Amino acid sequence: MAFRFSVLRLFLAWAAVSLGGLNAQVVTTGIYDAASQANAVDAEGSGNTYLWAAFTSDVATAYSANQGGVIDFETGTVDALEFTATFGASSAKTLAFSNALPPTPTGWTISTSPAGRTPVSGTRALSDNNSNLSFAFTLGPITGGGAQERVVGLGFTVLSRSTTLSGVPINLGNVEAVAFFSGGGSHSSARVIDGGRELEDTFFGFTAPTNEWITGFTLSTPGGFTSLDDLGFITGTVAIPEPSTWALAVLGGGCLAVVLLRRRGTLRPSPIRA
Repeated sequence: MAFRFSVLRLFLAWAAVSLGGLNAQVVTTGIYDAASQANAVDAEGSGNTYLWAAFTSDVATAYSANQGGVIDFETGTVDALEFTATFGASSAKTLAFSNALPPTPTGWTISTSPAGRTPVSGTRALSDNNSNLSFAFTLGPITGGGAQERVVGLGFTVLSRSTTLSGVPINLGNVEAVAFFSGGGSHSSARVIDGGRELEDTFFGFTAPTNEWITGFTLSTPGGFTSLDDLGFITGTVAIPEPSTWALAVLGGGCLAVVLLRRRGTLRPSPIRA
């Protein structure tokens, strides 16, 4: 029953996007981890396939070429279930983001100066209205681009956190991010984040396998809730499979929520230091 509900939930979100049902929008920039911000990325996930330095450079180039951008959440709004990002220097394309987990009860929100956390760009970051310990995103579709344009690179920063009043570091546990690909596979990256506010803001980055694209991603913070900042992506032209293969990819995307829920409490410790 839970599996069927998750698949149905994702299908409805996809239908809403396809029919133009999104009612919230953010804009992108070409700058990741703005130098003008005193706080900065401190560490990286141990399984990253896209490293912070390379991603920072590549997403700036992609933004100029209208093939990507960075959502710093400083401009625009998000809905509890979905939002679109206008991307590229010409702002002529959009990418849809859908919440792959049923909100309990309200879903995403943009937090200004979130308690116990400091964004790496500006003053705002993406949080969950219910302080859930997990995020799950489904990516697409892209509008205004080519028929074969898909997300092939992805990066985001998880903010480390301290208690609001006393400033005691909160151990978020072995934080794990998982990217899902059109071919049905996935890749995970993890890091223990326990250093407190502004000390261990951690970058997670992924690249899609050759001739595949990123269909979504999840994030688990077993020790406590936190926020995401500087959600960046890079698009490219990929070979689109036959309809039968594409149907399998869509079905695989429907398992995002189920996979995330099964992974809770079973993460393997793999701490690193930048």
